[in-house]
Amino acid sequence: MTLICAFGDEYLIGDDNVVEEVATRLNCNFENFAERDTSNNRIQYNVTQQAIEKQDQDVIFVIGWTDPARFDAYENESNQYFTYRKDKRNYNEMFMNKLHKFDHYLFDSIVINQKWASQVYGVQQLLENKNIKYFMFNTNKHLDFNKYNEKVIRNFDHQKYYDSINQKGTLDQFENLEKFSMFLSKKIRSLGYVKKL
Repeated sequence: MTLICAFGDEYLIGDDNVVEEVATRLNCNFENFAERDTSNNRIQYNVTQQAIEKQDQDVIFVIGWTDPARFDAYENESNQYFTYRKDKRNYNEMFMNKLHKFDHYLFDSIVINQKWASQVYGVQQLLENKNIKYFMFNTNKHLDFNKYNEKVIRNFDHQKYYDSINQKGTLDQFENLEKFSMFLSKKIRSLGYVKKL
């Protein structure tokens, strides 16, 4: 039986998980690698790790990209990775809280959107090379299209990445989660990943 693997942020965790609903609709098994308050770096890492582990299995990766203004950071005391965000100010280490004075550099829109476009393109190339079926969408932010990332975005496989530069195309902008899961199911079927029941 086909296995659907979810990757993403807090939007793909909990009772209303649209990707789990998609797996049910398509009569597939389901495994969730989404993490709360995660970054696109972490999503890319998890996808890469699972692509290596599952390259010979019948899998479909469903990837929900998150807000690009999130960075992986490391906390020495707890020996743990966490996500650094400009809207969070209660980090355990003082250094991380002081880092906010550089947020205008760290979260420069052009830079973070160039990086995000490169990550998407890299993940698509990896999955294509591993012959892993996939579909992508954005959970809560659209990808800014500008002259610096235009070439990369034009090279995306847009049949496998839903409306990436349209804010209204994000999961959180859909009328309701059931409609989004129906939409995802239809997209995955149209790509020939699963047969109609």
